Amino acid sequence: MLRHLRSNRNAAALVRGIFNFYGDTVHFTEDASLPKSDYQLDYDSDPPVWRQAVVRLQLGTAHVRESLAHELLHLDTFRRRFPTYRGIEANEGLKPYKDDLIRLVTELRNLVDHEIIQSDFLALGYSEKLFARFAPPAVDYEKEAKKVEASGPNPVNFSVWCLEYSKNWNTSRLCGYPQAAEWAESVRHWGSRVHPDLPAVIAGMHQWLEKGEFRDPTTFIAAFGDLLQLMRLPRVVGWFALEARLAKPPVIWLLDESEG
Repeated sequence: MLRHLRSNRNAAALVRGIFNFYGDTVHFTEDASLPKSDYQLDYDSDPPVWRQAVVRLQLGTAHVRESLAHELLHLDTFRRRFPTYRGIEANEGLKPYKDDLIRLVTELRNLVDHEIIQSDFLALGYSEKLFARFAPPAVDYEKEAKKVEASGPNPVNFSVWCLEYSKNWNTSRLCGYPQAAEWAESVRHWGSRVHPDLPAVIAGMHQWLEKGEFRDPTTFIAAFGDLLQLMRLPRVVGWFALEARLAKPPVIWLLDESEG
């Protein structure tokens, strides 16, 4: 892993910090056939037992170093004691959509992490243009709005529009792509035809971002809960943090909603 970042002193220090914290429970794989670079935390839920952290690095791109640094910075948030969760709490009406909700909450957490780590990425000397993947939206928002108007929105559709706005707005701000801001505006415009209250919620999302309480591990749980509620997503449960141990792998420390 270190060979990709050896020429960057600060990035090499990040790698050493990751190994010092996770010990031999951090694992690394690299391959040109991987669809993307990502990371994964593995643990037993009941009882909660830490297993491993995995980083998968896609080779063959023009941004291998930046991708590796990006994923390591995600892992570093847990070293910094930012908490994570083990599941969601969906009511009976939402249970048929549980897989969709898990995906939405997971993607949202990833976006929030991007808000936390982007400045660290820039401090390593990398370009904002290479902070995250830049690609056109997978859906045509006008067509999607008309389809939902014809069939009626399902219980998670409002949250989908909120997340689409967040993805585009996040990309425009953190990666310096003005076109993504235009896509975010398209979400606001067409989504409001299906959900007239969407612009007001988007304004609330901007206020949440400016407030910035998610940037502190001790207030992250409450702040993330506020964002979930704003976007009409279910609350998450089973919060925990990783605790370092001298010369040993980390352990899981269970938290309640008042902790961080």
